[in-house]
Amino acid sequence: MKKYFIIAFLIALGMQILAITADEFLIGAYSQYQIRYTGSNYEDKFDDLGGFLNSAGYNATTYSLTNGQSYKLQNIFAKMDSNSVKSMLIDNTWLPTSGEIGLSSLSFANRLLIEAEYQFKTSEGSFVVDNLTTANELVCMESYDYVTKHETGEFVYDGPPSTTYSNTVAWLCDESEGHLAGMALSHPRKRWKPGNKDWPSMLSKDILFIREAIPDGKLYISVAMRFADLAPGDPVASISLKLHNPPDPDDYDEYAIYDTSTYVNVPLTPIDGSSYGTNITEQTPSSIQD
Repeated sequence: MKKYFIIAFLIALGMQILAITADEFLIGAYSQYQIRYTGSNYEDKFDDLGGFLNSAGYNATTYSLTNGQSYKLQNIFAKMDSNSVKSMLIDNTWLPTSGEIGLSSLSFANRLLIEAEYQFKTSEGSFVVDNLTTANELVCMESYDYVTKHETGEFVYDGPPSTTYSNTVAWLCDESEGHLAGMALSHPRKRWKPGNKDWPSMLSKDILFIREAIPDGKLYISVAMRFADLAPGDPVASISLKLHNPPDPDDYDEYAIYDTSTYVNVPLTPIDGSSYGTNITEQTPSSIQD
């Protein structure tokens, strides 16, 4: 008997983390104070802000910069410095065509966690929202905002007090239940659709490469599975990636359903090919072998 549980599908883009150093311990008030909303009298507003922070015992604060606001920085720094308040600038400038790219703009990334048990359903050719609700979903994480197609396997539940699965439910492929080899998870889309659309959108805008600034951006894919009752060397799963390649990019519609002929295979490079590649098999880790 062979069992495979598809627990989650993770798509991630690399992220940079920024840091700052100072000669004295920072005691700061950290907020989303944005220069673009301070108007023409921005100097007076930052002077007031610095005074309030100093009076409250703070010596640092953060605020953000966006396109077209850099000319204000010199005066803002001077006002904050006159109040003995250090500045931690979040530079979100994004003007790649003119060579102006803020460091903070390069620190953003996507991390999409797709739970396999939320299903891309249809009825008589129309989209049907998967109304599955779990205790974990109440935390409003975006990992419950996506659905996928399943050509084999079935939905299984093991909720409280037992919690075998991370989301109390999972997608199970089991030979003893008559499940055949096939596509267990594919075609990820949003879980809901706009009222004026027939279908939910593809992941299109959730995964965006800004090649002007990061020409070698990478996409990382992880698949979490649990499997049992297999002999060493038995195949578990094969992982592949296909992307829709619109014949006419100007006519692309992220809410449409496209023929499979418009998809192209994209080669995947395993991060650690010595353990697993794109073809997963049952194997005993070397650390527990006799």
